[in-house]
Amino acid sequence: NRDPELVKKIGAATALEVRATGINYAFAPCVAVCRDPRWGRCFESFSEDPNIVRAMTEIIPGLQGEIPVNGRKGVPFVDGQTKVASSAKHFVGDGGTTRGINENDTVIDF
Repeated sequence: NRDPELVKKIGAATALEVRATGINYAFAPCVAVCRDPRWGRCFESFSEDPNIVRAMTEIIPGLQGEIPVNGRKGVPFVDGQTKVASSAKHFVGDGGTTRGINENDTVIDF
């Protein structure tokens, strides 16, 4: 439903499940913007719309917890034993490769 609050709750539930295994780190979220469904990792992308992908990054505070009001931006933060460190993966250009070929060049106009 493209509901950022729901995605945040899913992140919190995922963090609990991951911590139950003894792991304190999640390889999520994927912030790739799949522009060509032929790309073999398109299923990892939230959307082909960068605004939707941006909204879905609410999973991060679900996984890690909310940064305290007095917390410093840019400093790693994980809120206690029920949260995990997240790792945003697949950055700029991933999902927009030429002809959808994995690890191909992404060619864009600015």
